[in-house]
Amino acid sequence: MNSNDKRFKHTNVDGQMILFPNEEAWKILQSEPVIDGITLRVLYLLWSILEFVQQYHELHLGLGHSSQKCKDWRPYVFLEIDSNLQRVHLERLQCSYCGWKGMTAYPLDVDIYLGDGVTEKTFDLLRNAEKYPVLPCPKCGERLPRHPIWLEPGS
Repeated sequence: MNSNDKRFKHTNVDGQMILFPNEEAWKILQSEPVIDGITLRVLYLLWSILEFVQQYHELHLGLGHSSQKCKDWRPYVFLEIDSNLQRVHLERLQCSYCGWKGMTAYPLDVDIYLGDGVTEKTFDLLRNAEKYPVLPCPKCGERLPRHPIWLEPGS
């Protein structure tokens, strides 16, 4: 596919151009994972992340370049908060008090801030991400590990 295809929404997030494929584009990319002649990265994770993200309207999966020199396409997950897109890392956490387990979104993983136009702002973006409230365990109310700002509903 061509990155200028109308099935991609181009959005500047934190100074990085992110492509958000529509449903039709994702189907095409699943059979031929190439944009502008460059194969998408981390294919072994990409499709399971896409399947999960598509279940929740507030989560979005986009594609961006890792760096100016390395033009590969890397996936990025975003949580929409008050019409803003916050970069997040999805991970399954377990409460050390009651044993609850569920998927969460964590905004303080340095790797999600690596990318063309973003890397030089990493520490400012991390500092800004700290403003979001840390969500407690939905079962017992105790603090969960890390800094989850989203919890999988119903988990």
